[in-house]
Amino acid sequence: MRTKNNAAEAAEASAAFVAASAAETGESVAAAVPGRALGKRGDRMYLGPTITGVVRHGTVFKDGVLPKRATECIAELPVMERLFVETDRMPEAVTELGKKQSALGAVYAQVAEHFNAAHPGGQNTGRI
Repeated sequence: MRTKNNAAEAAEASAAFVAASAAETGESVAAAVPGRALGKRGDRMYLGPTITGVVRHGTVFKDGVLPKRATECIAELPVMERLFVETDRMPEAVTELGKKQSALGAVYAQVAEHFNAAHPGGQNTGRI
């Protein structure tokens, strides 16, 4: 279990990683983080690992409205929001997840580690 200081350090590292990734690809940080760009709220699909009792991989959320437990997880690990991808951007995001050392893949791994989540179809012994 992480302490608050470790969680804060992880959040800072995540923000730095997202900023560096955005700089490498030439996209703005706002564009790199779904849900924060221009206040758009379209349907979103969760492409992260399943977190038992919170969210399942592949779930679509109408108008980007997330359940309370998912928003609590995002508050705990803000970079997790990147895994809620607009459905029209989903094919590119899935391709990015498949690439070795992609920014989205790093976020996926961080969420899996932080919440001890299962990979799609796997068992979850998470703490949530």
